Amino acid sequence: MEALDGQYGLEDCEEVYLLKLSQYLSRNISSKHIQTIRETPLHVIREVEGISFSISHNHPDKNWGGDLIHHAPQERIDELFEKYPCDVAVYGHIHEQMLRYSSKGQMLINPGSVGNPYYPWDALRKDFRAQYAILEVNEHGVSINFRKVFYDREKEIEHARQKELPFFELYTEQIRTSINQTHNRTRLEEIIAREAYIKDLQ
Repeated sequence: MEALDGQYGLEDCEEVYLLKLSQYLSRNISSKHIQTIRETPLHVIREVEGISFSISHNHPDKNWGGDLIHHAPQERIDELFEKYPCDVAVYGHIHEQMLRYSSKGQMLINPGSVGNPYYPWDALRKDFRAQYAILEVNEHGVSINFRKVFYDREKEIEHARQKELPFFELYTEQIRTSINQTHNRTRLEEIIAREAYIKDLQ
């Protein structure tokens, strides 16, 4: 939305990356979908069977950053629950399945990533299965079932090629290696120049 609203410029390669993807999306989804995204809050609280859930993409206050990375200091986890009191906080962003607890015992759950699971530990990075989690809530409490499922990664890559996804080579590497290069400024600048993305955005 920030890109569509003109808050990004053409001077910074990471902003160009976001602008190009936003341009692509705006050409391929309806204005109704864009409006739905605009109206969707960054954070919601829901209650199920007397258990309160905080749901956000990343930290409730912001959609980016490493506040809730897997090795975040315990104080940062505790601050999350102090600022947004709940029993269970569910978030995504870091692409890692994870279960942690606050110092008081509240749950922090990350279901992982369907399209791009990530493992910081090299030996585990060979697991490319799509990740998700099923939460069951009943009168006994909360049960968490972390799941992984195989999918045809090469078929996904071919689908992206047919759809002419911008920064296709970075996406291909991401699907094949689980390593995200979208903050690699040298690679971004190289692709932006080669593909003449700035001219297209202008």
